[in-house]
Amino acid sequence: MPFEPSPGTGELDEDPIFLDAENWDFRVDLNSPAVASGRYGDTRGALPFGVTGVDDDENQLPSQISLFPAYPNPFNAFTVLSFEFPELTRYSLEIFNLRGQRVEMLANNEVGKGFTRYIWDAAEFSSGIYFYKLSAGDKVFTKRMTLLK
Repeated sequence: MPFEPSPGTGELDEDPIFLDAENWDFRVDLNSPAVASGRYGDTRGALPFGVTGVDDDENQLPSQISLFPAYPNPFNAFTVLSFEFPELTRYSLEIFNLRGQRVEMLANNEVGKGFTRYIWDAAEFSSGIYFYKLSAGDKVFTKRMTLLK
């Protein structure tokens, strides 16, 4: 018998059962309680991607450049750095140590409008505070992250 989700409340108080979270595959398993918990009872489930509480319109584009907090933070070995642009933009994404020295250039290219993310593998770096800087046109955004080993 195929899986038949039913409408839920959009709330979840138990393990969502990801396919392979250890390898950053956060897709939800079809047997997950998150699927049936979704407000619409479909496979979008109770774990939406993107901004929550604004609108369910999945086609909305950002109206401004945004740099999001690193996740996880603090982190051990790797973290995800994400940002969004409202239009085609040339940008750079750099990592700096506490002394202000650039330790890595993650990107220096052009991207279309929408959401972009990078995984920073910091396995070769020592524990400490680092900064990630997003430069796009005349705008510069900087945030802090902590590497714990």
